[in-house]
Amino acid sequence: MPKPKVLVALSGGVDSTTAAALLLDEGYAVVGATMRLVDSEPATQTIEAARQAASFLGIAHHVIDLQEEFHREVIAAFADEYARGRTPNPCVVCNPRIKFGSFMRRMDEFGCQVFATGHYARIEGEDGKRRLLKGLDAAKDQSYFLAMLNQDQLRRIHFPLGLMTKDKIRKIAAEKKLPPANSSDSQDICFLPGGQYSSLVEKVLLGKAPGPGDIVDTQGNVLGRHTGCHKLTIGQRKGFGSLGPKPRYIVSIDSDTARVVVGDDADLFSGGLRCDRFHWIAGHPPEGENQGILRVRYKHAGQKATAHFEGSVVTFRFEKPVRAVTPGQAAVFYAGDEVLGGGWIDEALR
Repeated sequence: MPKPKVLVALSGGVDSTTAAALLLDEGYAVVGATMRLVDSEPATQTIEAARQAASFLGIAHHVIDLQEEFHREVIAAFADEYARGRTPNPCVVCNPRIKFGSFMRRMDEFGCQVFATGHYARIEGEDGKRRLLKGLDAAKDQSYFLAMLNQDQLRRIHFPLGLMTKDKIRKIAAEKKLPPANSSDSQDICFLPGGQYSSLVEKVLLGKAPGPGDIVDTQGNVLGRHTGCHKLTIGQRKGFGSLGPKPRYIVSIDSDTARVVVGDDADLFSGGLRCDRFHWIAGHPPEGENQGILRVRYKHAGQKATAHFEGSVVTFRFEKPVRAVTPGQAAVFYAGDEVLGGGWIDEALR
């Protein structure tokens, strides 16, 4: 029985190029495609690198323009979240809506049945149900960013690198002399090279970005002024002026009043959090078991937590307090290596 035709999301980097090469080795018919998300020089360079990779592999390459959807679903939402005093994670938004949404749906145009990427994650399942699992390489695991995917998406996705380490991928790429074998991993947000997000927020909001406001301590005493809460985030220590001899950290932001509260490091610790719009990968909360590991940001190792379900709102209580729980970030719930689901942090609970 012939293997299904695969559309591979090519970024021009070593991971996606190696994923395509491995699929070719396994006898799949492979087509490459790259998203154009913004009109910029880095984006053009990415497309050119992907085109060269596809040419080297001897596969067709297509560029799919998703700038309108990306601006509406990701960039505008990113700016709006900062204006609300929250700190968004655009990749967690982009994956279900754009990469595995608008982009993946285009695979039917090329006669493809499977959509593959270079993510370090795994998909397992039977009887129609799919489970999302961490990648084997703990240092590169990207399951956190995929927590909002649904069953329909997971049934059509393949992650060829899920059982491999980054070192192994680089070795394979070097042996095959793939074009990006020695490329470094990008740490920037794709639409924000250099990380200067406050100016982007102001540009997108067309002069409606939040104005200045008071900086107060945990007792409500005014200590100073800030120039806009969209420039600040929970846990931040610098960038809002000198407030005295001891270190001060941002512990909460109220965009309605433009009031920012600062405190000691101890004031950053929370005993739990509340999530809205929580998404369960299985389509429903786990039956019976409500304990697992909760990660409150990508680089967070996770903390044991107990979940309490109330519709799409889930409240978590940590076994031990967690530092800098930040509204707007994704909280992702695990049972061992399995991603149970994820939601947007609405409030840190003391």
